[in-house]
Amino acid sequence: MIKDYIEKVYNFLKLEFEWVCTAHDLQHIIRVYNLSKKIYVEEKQWDEIVIYISALLHEMLDKKFFWDKYILQKTKVLDLLKTLGLCDIQIEKIIYILENFWYWISLTWNVIDKSIEFKIVEDADRLESVWAIAIARTFAYWWKKNRAIYDPLIEVELNMTEDKYNSANGTSINHFYEKLLLVKDLMNTKSWKKLSLERHSFVEKFLEQFFCEIGLK
Repeated sequence: MIKDYIEKVYNFLKLEFEWVCTAHDLQHIIRVYNLSKKIYVEEKQWDEIVIYISALLHEMLDKKFFWDKYILQKTKVLDLLKTLGLCDIQIEKIIYILENFWYWISLTWNVIDKSIEFKIVEDADRLESVWAIAIARTFAYWWKKNRAIYDPLIEVELNMTEDKYNSANGTSINHFYEKLLLVKDLMNTKSWKKLSLERHSFVEKFLEQFFCEIGLK
């Protein structure tokens, strides 16, 4: 049964994410899905279907890409979930996760209920924000926004808010300090906090090498 759900959602996503930035493309989605599976195996709690489908659909309501099409995107997701034959509670849980697990929401956190499913999907996505893959995704995304790799005249925004995050016009390197280096303190599940620390160390070493090569260290 789960295999059938996954196949239908995957086929849906192949059509939806042909154009999206490579930092948020189908390959990213599959990696988050696989990480969710690994975390679920260790946590062994709650609704497996909600976790897997939420992980696969987690980019569908990303306002960075769909701000002017948000209602349409939500309608697509609801229609898909109904065709899968999920119960109302499962659909409600999935929509809640997709609408509320974004990093920028955590800057002014107002979501009261974080279910285990929510925490697992959130952790899986956040693990994509640290380590080598995060470095590649950062440069891919900021290149799409036509922003500089590094500019000493553009200061890091240390007091980031939701509005500032969504309208950020900084550099790729600034983004490391405005998000990537903060992720390790936001992990939910005990089993993956240690891994996030290891990945965090890798990102720090990259930045140290970067500044050495441009002559600032």
